[in-house]
Order: sequence, then C-alpha cells, then structure tokens
Amino acid sequence: MGGVSLYLFGAPHITADGVSVQVSRRKALALLAYLAADERAHSRDTLAALLWPEWDTTSARTALRRVLVTAHKAAGPDALRVEQERISLPAETELWVDVRRFRSALAQSRAHRHSHLHTCADCLGWLREAAELCRDDFLAGFGLEDAPEFDDWQTFEAESLRRDAGEVLEKLAAIHAGPRDFAQAIDFARRWLALDPLHEPAHQMLIRLYAWAGDQAAALRQYRECAELLQRELGVSPQSETTELFEQVKAGKMTAQSLPVVAPPPAQPGPAPSTTTAEQLIRLPRLPDFIGRRAELVTLAALLADPNQRLVTVLGMGGMGKTSLAVVAAAQTAASFPDGVAFVPLAPLSHPSAIVLAIAEAIHY
Repeated sequence: MGGVSLYLFGAPHITADGVSVQVSRRKALALLAYLAADERAHSRDTLAALLWPEWDTTSARTALRRVLVTAHKAAGPDALRVEQERISLPAETELWVDVRRFRSALAQSRAHRHSHLHTCADCLGWLREAAELCRDDFLAGFGLEDAPEFDDWQTFEAESLRRDAGEVLEKLAAIHAGPRDFAQAIDFARRWLALDPLHEPAHQMLIRLYAWAGDQAAALRQYRECAELLQRELGVSPQSETTELFEQVKAGKMTAQSLPVVAPPPAQPGPAPSTTTAEQLIRLPRLPDFIGRRAELVTLAALLADPNQRLVTVLGMGGMGKTSLAVVAAAQTAASFPDGVAFVPLAPLSHPSAIVLAIAEAIHY
C-alpha cells in the first residue's frame, strides 16, 4: 500500500510506501495507537499522565514532547494535529490506519440498505475486507509495563474489536452457507470460534455447517469438543439448543436439503433511525462476557435508581473487578438516564484539577 500506513491489528508497526519504518520510542507507537483508535482530541496533561503515570506533570509533559517528535517523523508531518494544549490524529489525515478502515467497512455494511444480506455484493465486499484486516488481536504482544491505565484501555479496545470481528465472521459464515459454499462458511465460522472458544453460538454454527456439508462425524465431534471445553473451563453443560442440534445430527435430520436461509435478518428499507442524544452519550468500554456478581448488580441498580443517591462508590481490593462491575452496572441501567452514561478513567490524572477536563473529554463537551 502506498503512502504511510499504521497497522494496529497484531504487533503495531508503520510502513511508508510498503517499507517498514523504524520507530525508536515504544511510547510513540502507543501514542499513535491511542490517538488513532480514539479520534478525539486529548489534552497534553491527559496523554502525559496516561503514558507516564508515576512522573510529575512537568517531567511527563517533557517526555511527551520528545515522543511527539518521534511520532511526527514516523507517521508523517501532517498526521498529528497539535493545537496548543490538545493533540489528535484526525480521520481526514492521509495516514491510513487498519483499525479505522476495519470499522469503516463494518459500519458501511451495517448502514447499507438491501433486500437480503446474503445476496448483497456490496456488503460481501466490505465484510471480506474487514475480515482480512482483523487477522490478529489489537496491539497483539504490545504493552507498557509502567502505564497500567494504557494497558487497561488496550484491553477494553481489543475486546471491543474482537466482538466486532466476531460479527463480521458470523455474517460471512452465514452468507456463504446460503448458497451452500460450505468450505468458505466453515472457514469463517472456525475463525469466529477462535476469537472465543467458549462462545456456544459459534460452536452451534459449526455443528450445523458440518452437518449440512454432509460431514456428520465432524458435526458430532464439534459438539463433544464444545461440551468438554465448557465442562473443563466453566463446569457447565452445553445449552439445550446445542444439545438438540447434537441429537438432530445423530438422527440424520440435518442435511443440505433441509438448509434454511441462515443469513442474518435483512436490513429494513428506508432511512436509518436517528440517534438520540442519550445514545450518543453512552460511552462505555466493552468487556468480555461478565459472569456472576448478580446480587451486586441488583444492589447497584437499586442505588442508581434512587434519586437521593448522588454518588455510589464501589470498594474492594485491587484486581477484584471493581471497574468491570461498575461498567456492567452502568450499561445495564443506561436506559434510565436520558442524558446518557460515560466512563471516565481517572487513574492517569495527577491532580484533582484535571478531573473536570477529563469528564468534559469523555462526554465530548
């Protein structure tokens, strides 16, 4: 690919006209990744605290200036926008970013109007492009040992992109199953399952695809692998739907002749519904499947619904999942707040005076 390109799926790296660009500072790559994935403008203090949380403000800002020089050289002089106290990597820059293109292709497919997804050539093209881009996890193998808040953000971002990749691969598997292109469908379904081997819907799709392709042994083996994995990792049995599929395969009731249209529901014609202010302000990191803590979530929901409760604090030792619990509780109760909900990470902040600015950035104020 010509021009300058930033690759964030897999180990982060930059190329210029197809030639790898050496980046001397690891935190220059971290800064570019953060700004490329989150297109908002961020204050110097926020970025400095994110990347150098243990340093005083003056030293951290000095280090940020040095890293900005390296980032400018690597990404090109026009990629970064530095406006006094705020820094961004705007979408209109000529720097090509794989994560941005992935999200754009998926968004085009979601918004496209068609009669049936499995016969839409445009959507097939966008989804195939997205699938080619997400061959590895976001920033796979990369991390900053001295910047835990950056690592937390990276974890949330990677999980969000992993879920989007799952949507892409599930749709492609369904699209190819319709015209009985089972080899392609199985390939996409296996990639979907690889994102989360405990995800039963992916196991179910593979069981169906193997059965429809006439490979009953593979379908039965897929069920047994699913059952063994769920028992070993979670101590649970497969869902009833998965077990029913197994019984149908054993009875020889699942064949290509009985194949229904398995593509996702067709998009409805007409303009896309407008987005409300509240929907625009639901800004929460996406988390892996959240198991347990039902009693705590019920308690939090009751506290958040009480108009007399102006502040709710979750206390616990480090590593117990306080952040995850708070984010899930916020997501589950978001509909009760007409002005929306937002996640505001405060760990990178070095002074209480920065809290107001951090909140303003989180809600795009």
